[in-house]
Parts: sequence; structure tokens; C-alpha cells
Amino acid sequence: MKKILFLLSILLLAGCQNPSPNSSESSYASITDGSDTSETSSESSSSNTSEHSSTTTEETSSSESEESSSSTSGTSVSSSSSTSHSEEGKILLDCGYYQMDLPKNKTPYELKTTLSADDSSWSNNVMYDELPDDFRFIYGNSCDDGEAGHRAQPKFYSYNPDKTSQYPGGLKFDQVSKGFQTQLFIHSGKKLEIRLGISQVNNASGKPNVGEDTFRIYYFDNTGALLGKHAVIAETITTKTTEIKYYETSDFVENIAYFEVRQTAMAYKGQQCYNVGMSYCNFKSWERI
Repeated sequence: MKKILFLLSILLLAGCQNPSPNSSESSYASITDGSDTSETSSESSSSNTSEHSSTTTEETSSSESEESSSSTSGTSVSSSSSTSHSEEGKILLDCGYYQMDLPKNKTPYELKTTLSADDSSWSNNVMYDELPDDFRFIYGNSCDDGEAGHRAQPKFYSYNPDKTSQYPGGLKFDQVSKGFQTQLFIHSGKKLEIRLGISQVNNASGKPNVGEDTFRIYYFDNTGALLGKHAVIAETITTKTTEIKYYETSDFVENIAYFEVRQTAMAYKGQQCYNVGMSYCNFKSWERI
């Protein structure tokens, strides 16, 4: 009997000192699963962050690439600049840039409306080596009187009035998005005649943007509302061109208070691109068509 009690005591002591192997494995498994979940979550989070970062970078790179592309042929435009212009209510023109502020002169120039070609009825504006009074130089979304970071100065070809055959001057159009804005004016005509003087046409490198308009002229009323446009189509300008002349007879002519001339593509003929010098912008209001 004593032997049986002794054996039972030993068995009871052994049972108290050794935990269940299943319990131990279960506990360990629980900790391991939790750790694995945390690591997987971390990796998943890292992966998602990486993918998001990659997408953002690609979008940024795409935007920068477009701006860089624009800057090689025009003006780099930051997204903040575009937003700012948009918030100011300016119109995004189909050339890809925003309209400028209203012209520099607050009091409009009076453009005579006549039946004859009287010289006094013309607004003659030469730009051999400088811009005419109250004209604004445009370079993408920048201009000659723009805010810091959006200011651009015009460039001109060499000009010498005594040797115009060698140094004819002219506002240099050698990059897409260059242009100018006229002064503010009033008139009552049914037809507007516009003449753009071409002082020189020089060979330039690069491939032409086939079929793209060389210039677009945008018309605005005295509040800055866009009325319409005229296109100087591709291959209009050649090495023999000395003037671009046309008549605007649209229904909105009487409301035209100023216009902007914008280069939308390099001038070209065939496969040859050109840089262009523009020497004047003259216009006249006709009483009837």
C-alpha cells in the first residue's frame, strides 16, 4: 500500500511541473502569426507607398517633361502659375497659354474709321529694335511687365537704319509661344485691315510641325472677352515674304479692342524651318466691307 501511495505522489508531482506541449505550441503559434501579420502589413504598406510614390513621380515627371518640352520651344509653365491664371479668370487659349492682362494703356487709342486709305486713319507700329508704345511682349504665360518669375524681355535682330539691307532688325520669332499684345483701341468699323511686316526670314534647325498654324491672332473686346481668331496657316511665310496682310470682316469686328499675335509653330517650307523677324504691326478700321 505504501508503495502504491509513493508512486501516485511521484506521478502527481510530474504532472504539475510539465506544461502541456499543445498549449506551448499554440501560444508560440499565436505570437508568430501576429508577428507575421505585422511584417506582411508593413511590407504591404511599404509596397503601396512605393507604388503610390512611383505613380506620383511618373505624373510629376510627365508634367515636367511637358514643361521642359515647352521650355525648349517656349516658356516653362509651372502648375501653380497655370492655377493662378485660371483662378484669375483668364482664358486658356487654344495655343496652350493664357491670355494676358488688359493692355498697358488704360485710355484707349482712337482708331479712325474711314472710307479712304488716309494715312492718318492707320495705327502704324514699328518694331525694328524695340516694341511700340503700350505694346506688351508675350512669351508663353510671361510678359515684359510680368511679376517676378513671369517676366520675359523681347529680342530683336540687329538694326541699322543706314544699312537696312544688312541689318533690317525686327522682333525675333525664333521660339514657339513668343508674341505680342497691341495697345487698347476703339473704332467703329465693319472691317479691320491688319498688316504684319516681315523684315527677314532665316534658316533654322529642327523639324517642322507639319500643318500647324505659324501664328494665331486672337481678338478681344475691352473687357478681355475672347471674340475670335485668325490663323496664319503653315507655309504662308517663305524667304520671299515681306508682309502678311488680311482683312477681318467677322460680325464681331466693331467690338475688337485689342489683339494678341502668338507664334504657334516654327515657320517652314517643305522640311526647312525658319526664324522670322517682324518689323511692324499696322492696322486700320474701314467704315464698311
